[in-house]
Amino acid sequence: MADGLREQIIAGSIEALRDLGIRGFSMDAAALRSGVSRKTLYNYFASRLELLDAVFEGSFKTTIASLEAIARDPGIDFVTKLNRVTEEGFRRVRESSRLFRQGGGPSIHPRSAALYREFRRSLLSLIKGIVEEGANLGYVRPDVDHRKLTYVVINMVEGLLYLEDPEDEPFTRPEILQESIKILFLGAASPLGAETLSSYSFLASPEAVQ
Repeated sequence: MADGLREQIIAGSIEALRDLGIRGFSMDAAALRSGVSRKTLYNYFASRLELLDAVFEGSFKTTIASLEAIARDPGIDFVTKLNRVTEEGFRRVRESSRLFRQGGGPSIHPRSAALYREFRRSLLSLIKGIVEEGANLGYVRPDVDHRKLTYVVINMVEGLLYLEDPEDEPFTRPEILQESIKILFLGAASPLGAETLSSYSFLASPEAVQ
């Protein structure tokens, strides 16, 4: 029961953090969203900083578990896996990096910073596995090194994290990500891959990652 209550507090704190942002996040807000008293909250977490680290850890672990389930699902095709993992990975990395900057950065949250680095490594590993799957299916041209292709995807995603939304343009960063993935994989595709990919709309719902 004790572990269940701790998880309840973390889940409620994640909701509070998403709604209020890191600057508005407080122990009172966490207690309210979790349905526990301040006394109970402090029985589990001695400070706001300790609670935030637990929230980051819980959020990272939940996201990785979700992405791993997508990547390992034999019933999901290559393109859908790539779309979902890249979309969610982009959203999570952008959200987390923004929270770290607002919260004082790695020096304030060293434990969470380590988890964040582990999350990025896990994302790289998942995308690598999906790209390898596509290569094994014959979707990637033989002259394209699929290992390099993995890093191109990661660099593209991370580069967009630091790009400001274009001014005076009718598109956003998520839509740029959508177009970049489409161009990248159609350019690297074998004839079989091009035929297969032509029927897909890459990241068909870019608003999901805004």
